[in-house]
Amino acid sequence: MTEIFREHKIIKHYIAISDQRADQEYGTLEDRLIKDSSSNRVRVARSREKNGKEAKLKYNLISSLDGYHMYHIKPITGRSHQIRVQMSHIGVPVLGDLKYGGPKTETEQAIALHCFAMTFLHPTKKEPITVKTYPTFPGYWKIFNNAMRGIEL
Repeated sequence: MTEIFREHKIIKHYIAISDQRADQEYGTLEDRLIKDSSSNRVRVARSREKNGKEAKLKYNLISSLDGYHMYHIKPITGRSHQIRVQMSHIGVPVLGDLKYGGPKTETEQAIALHCFAMTFLHPTKKEPITVKTYPTFPGYWKIFNNAMRGIEL
């Protein structure tokens, strides 16, 4: 399993909640990200900047309820803070993610971003295995309980 993670031979699926709705219900985001290690922050490179690492993800709006929007996000690359930075860059910051422009929440201790599924090849059988887990804590996740379970991978 360590080798599978180290070699990026795993497909991850995330769900995120925002109080903002993306201009497009689904899409692919391709940016170059620049990390500032001293502040532990990442930002999207401006067009004139030549440095940065490629970051690519796919997203789609799953559900909108009570002024909140849940997205299914599939990162193609695995950059530090990638989902948080790229979603914020298109005006859809993750709830509770104060570092990247998300609004503070009154009830949650963590940001509203959760890896709910991972698919990988079994190390010896070489058959695909998908493991799913859904957030169990209350709050914003609870209003999307039915929508979460209907996400197709």
